[in-house]
Amino acid sequence: MKYGFIGAGNIASALMAGACEKIGGENIFIYDTNVVQTKLAEEKFHARGCDNLEELAANAGIIILAVKPYLVKSVLESLKPMLEINHILVSVAASRTLAEISEILPDTPLVRVIPNLNAAVGAGVAGYCSKNASDEQVEVAMALFKASGLVTEIPESQFNLFTALASSAPAFCYLFAEGLAHAAHKLGMAKPQAREIAAQVMLGSAKTMLADAAHSWELIDRVCSPGGMTVEGVCALEDAGLTSAVVKAVEATVRKSEKL
Repeated sequence: MKYGFIGAGNIASALMAGACEKIGGENIFIYDTNVVQTKLAEEKFHARGCDNLEELAANAGIIILAVKPYLVKSVLESLKPMLEINHILVSVAASRTLAEISEILPDTPLVRVIPNLNAAVGAGVAGYCSKNASDEQVEVAMALFKASGLVTEIPESQFNLFTALASSAPAFCYLFAEGLAHAAHKLGMAKPQAREIAAQVMLGSAKTMLADAAHSWELIDRVCSPGGMTVEGVCALEDAGLTSAVVKAVEATVRKSEKL
C-alpha cells in the first residue's frame, strides 16, 4: 500500500521516521507547500516528494492529512475532486472531528488518529476512530502507525483525553526526567550522565509496567523496603503533591484541547 502525507511537519516526520524502515520509503509520498520541507523529508526518509496534491493522490491510496487545524477545510476542498473510490483519508490534524471532515468528504472512508512524537523512535502510541471505513480499510490505514508503536481504538468522545494522556504527556515525562537529572546534578553528578541515567530508568520502568500486569502501587512496593530510603522518597513526592499535580496537568490539557 502507498501512503501519501499532506504536510511534512513534526508529527508527519515522526511517523515517517518510525515507519519508513518497515513500510519502505518508496511507498511513502510527501507533499508540503514548503518545498524545502518536502525535500528534507524526501532525502531523510528516502520517500518520494510530490509537486502538488494531484501527484500525491495519483500515487497514494491512503492519504494522511497532517496539516494545522485551520488549514484542514481548505486542503480537503482542494483534495476532494482528486479522490477516487479506493482512497482512504487519515487525519492526524488536531481538534478536527470526523463529522467536520465528512461534511466535505461525505462518502470517503475516514480514519481519525491522534499519534505522538515518540513514533519517531518506534515507541509511539496512536488512538483512532473511523467513519465510512470497513475493518479491512482501517487495518490497512493503521499499518503505518502500527509500524511505529502501539495502536488502540478509542471513542472519539475521548479524543481530547487521549491527546492529554498520550500526545501531550511525553512533555510531562521529559519534565520529570529533567527533575531527576537536575537533582543529581545539584548533588554533584555531571548533567549529561544524570540525564542518560534518568532516561534509562524511565525506559526500564515503562517496559516493566507493560510486561507486568501488577498494579502500579504493587510495583512501587516492590522497590520500597520497610523503613528504607525509597519509601522516604515516595512519601516526599506524595507530600509535595506529585499525583495531584499530574492529574491537574492532564485536566488542564483536556480543557485547552476542548477549546481548540
